[in-house]
Amino acid sequence: MLYLVLLAITGCVSARPGSRIAGGTPLTPGELPYLASVQLHSSNAWYHLCGGTLISETRVLTAAHCISGAATDYRIVLGEHSLSQVDGTEEYASIASFVTHPDYNGNAAGFPNDIAIVTLANNADTSNSAIGIIPLADAGADFTGVDCTISGWGSLAGSVALQDTPSKATFPAISNAACASLWAPVSNTIILPSHVCMVGTAGQAACHYDNGGPMVCNGVLVGLISWGDSSCEGTLPAVMASIPYFRTWIEAN
Repeated sequence: MLYLVLLAITGCVSARPGSRIAGGTPLTPGELPYLASVQLHSSNAWYHLCGGTLISETRVLTAAHCISGAATDYRIVLGEHSLSQVDGTEEYASIASFVTHPDYNGNAAGFPNDIAIVTLANNADTSNSAIGIIPLADAGADFTGVDCTISGWGSLAGSVALQDTPSKATFPAISNAACASLWAPVSNTIILPSHVCMVGTAGQAACHYDNGGPMVCNGVLVGLISWGDSSCEGTLPAVMASIPYFRTWIEAN
């Protein structure tokens, strides 16, 4: 499997893009129909690389660090549950094009503007109960203190491979000031206005291969998993690209 590591941060922990949800609750098939698998073609096979979120019949959001190069190297799988078995609800979608934020910088502290829009070659079949669209949070909306849910196929722990079926976990969103304070002891980290954070509990966190996946609060998409503590222990906040911050850019593209 390919796991994208953009930067290792020196200090008491390391932070890197991405992060099954460590310590999460298994999802039932079709429970979160907006959750998508971003997959890479390599060595004549397809591999789950990152999470994604269906926001219209033709568009999926993911992290910028999840996708680069040729669109034909990737596909989106909607209605996915087991990565190793055919569930009967999957839709394998080719990618017509994608655009990453023009100011994304994978070499800068905080991995700024870590967001990409993927356009599907054909409309998603939303008549399939396992495939559904989620609305975007309003521009400028603040979800501090609201319980939010993250989901994905990511690792159960920092050194563990991705899981065959997805899981979820629910934690409160915290202010960017609180997030910055918690990350302050770790060198080369920064929390930007374009971020939104949520803090887990010991043993529960976003983890590797959850990259690009959704953070949902009050039924709307609020963030995309970008980076966090590579140990996935839940003691430091997960950092997301903020949908309220990028809403105007998303609509313009």
